[in-house]
Amino acid sequence: MTRFLHQLNLGRSLPLVLILPIVASVSIVNVPIASAQSPQPKPTTWIEFINNLINRQPRKGGSKPIEAICPITPRPVLDSSGFLPKYKPSLTANLQPTIAWQGSVGGIKIQDLKTREIWIKRTPETSGFGIHQLKYDGKALVPDRDYSVVFLSARDAKTELIRHQFRTLPLKDIDTVIETLNAIDLTEKTPDEIIFKKALYLSGLDLISDAHALVLSAPNPSPELRRAIGAYSEDCGKEIASEKKAPSPSPKRSK
Repeated sequence: MTRFLHQLNLGRSLPLVLILPIVASVSIVNVPIASAQSPQPKPTTWIEFINNLINRQPRKGGSKPIEAICPITPRPVLDSSGFLPKYKPSLTANLQPTIAWQGSVGGIKIQDLKTREIWIKRTPETSGFGIHQLKYDGKALVPDRDYSVVFLSARDAKTELIRHQFRTLPLKDIDTVIETLNAIDLTEKTPDEIIFKKALYLSGLDLISDAHALVLSAPNPSPELRRAIGAYSEDCGKEIASEKKAPSPSPKRSK
């Protein structure tokens, strides 16, 4: 099968615009989709689900932030499979990802870590809910390959602020995801139910970035989903506010 997720309609008239990437210093090991399922209880409401996604990702951190920016996706994902919790790069089944964040950037760069080929967008797009989204419009990414997404400074559109690594799934796993998502269309009655079940499925496979993108791309979100999406702004608001409070050098006194 040669289908890619960016060709898939995730719901009845619900296009998938996804995003993704994570920390480059972390090595990625391929894990079969079936083994990635989370044993934790499944959320039953939108606010529970979105908070669960946010809690599975670390904050950017940094003692001296350059500029106030909060990546939503891609971001590292919590890995609790070992003795000590750690964070790993995100996985995606989307070969035309969407990057989402809050704050100001001067551009977005995606780099193929094998060929070093680079795609750059200098004028990021915006979206609703106070969240910026940028659709990758280069050639389809290669399955089973490592990439980095880079957030560039709004000051000069050149300085790298944050770099996150992510990996695309093997083609056979992408096909499995597509088939399952298509099947969900036949089992749920409303658009909201379709998106919720698909998002649960994606998050259960540790496709956190894909789940974020699916939620944020909902064309007509229900009142409950619209309220729950506010959790992104609340989470990012705390991060950006903490960065803005970082002390700046004191001005020199004139003698």
